[in-house]
Amino acid sequence: MGANPGRRDAWPRPRRARFVWVRAVGKQHPRPGLIVAWRRHGTSWEALVTYLDDSKRDPQLVQRWVDARQMSPVWADPNDTGW
Repeated sequence: MGANPGRRDAWPRPRRARFVWVRAVGKQHPRPGLIVAWRRHGTSWEALVTYLDDSKRDPQLVQRWVDARQMSPVWADPNDTGW
């Protein structure tokens, strides 16, 4: 493989976003999160999201069910390294 990989060497474009911004109530800014699983809750969807809560003195890794309306997807292209 050379310095400029061909089209066949590229990763396929992801079909789903696994990385999200989590908008939590009372927080100053959204937190980056990773979706682990989805479930239907009544008429809406929820995702099991893992994110770092650094609003307190000791940051904690949090995993909780978050309503889909409190998240924004982050589309990450594995082929774009940003270099």
